[in-house]
Amino acid sequence: MEAQVLRAESRTSTGKGAARQARAQAKLPAILYGRAGTPVSLTVSPKELTAILSSKLGKNTLIKLQLPEGEELTMIKELQVDPLSRSLLHVDLFRVDIKERITVKVPFIVKGTPKGLLAGGELHVVLHDLPLRTTPDNIPTEIEANIAHLDLHQMLQVKELTLPQGVEVMLPLERTLVVVAAEKKHAPEGAEVTDAAGAAAEGEGGEKKPAEGEAAAAGKTAAAGKTAAAGKTAGAGKGESEKTEKKADKKADKK
Repeated sequence: MEAQVLRAESRTSTGKGAARQARAQAKLPAILYGRAGTPVSLTVSPKELTAILSSKLGKNTLIKLQLPEGEELTMIKELQVDPLSRSLLHVDLFRVDIKERITVKVPFIVKGTPKGLLAGGELHVVLHDLPLRTTPDNIPTEIEANIAHLDLHQMLQVKELTLPQGVEVMLPLERTLVVVAAEKKHAPEGAEVTDAAGAAAEGEGGEKKPAEGEAAAAGKTAAAGKTAAAGKTAGAGKGESEKTEKKADKKADKK
């Protein structure tokens, strides 16, 4: 993999104010560190960095950083982006050695239509990125897997991947990446009915409707209860009225 060139300038002033001033001058604040070297504050061209990020490897691109004092072989460690405008705010670069292995994340792509999917199953891709360990010049753009052979209840694990030479997946070999699960079974429409609905269905066949009978009995009981309660209330009211009238009559007799 050929390294992409990124021009950089040393930056003496640091802080939020200095960073805003650099961006106002169409320069992107950056910092370079790693491999026991001294951290260096820089500015780089946002246009050149955007072009690097748009390449096939994106953040995993090997970068030849051109400094006034010489060149450094680097990669992007962290990138800060404005959440609204999506413009670049800051980039962290770290020094790498072409012979030393590093860990990076690479997109995981599945190809083909599983047999189990055609049989009504559901496809679940567990991971969309894979952590790989390899040298900076051997990083693949993606890891691809053909899953057309997968049937219902079958899965694809890390150990089944075909990897480029010198590339290792930093996951357990038994880790599941893709699974074709059986589609959830749904009860036939109308298969489950409530007791009331079942009772009503029996009634329509000419037999007694227990639900309606119970409702009628409950209605009669409730009505009887209401009548009795009303009678008691009326009786109590009538008694109180008679007592009041008798007291009034006695007072009138005394007068």
